[in-house]
Amino acid sequence: MTQIYKAHVYQIEGTITSRPYFEGEIEGVNINTNVRELQGQPCVFVSDTKADLLLSMVSHLKASGKTGLLRVVK
Repeated sequence: MTQIYKAHVYQIEGTITSRPYFEGEIEGVNINTNVRELQGQPCVFVSDTKADLLLSMVSHLKASGKTGLLRVVK
């Protein structure tokens, strides 16, 4: 059975910089830390383009040893 990872991608209108950027998170992929306040929080990915954001999300899943499909949820 193929595992499906749901990714939420958001376009953020230039609040920090003058141009928009993209943020994303994957359901079930949380920060691995010993800091109590951050445990259980989702990993947030940031990039200038949507394509680069999705590439970094896929790279993170592969580096974590996970296999399956990444589905972008609107």
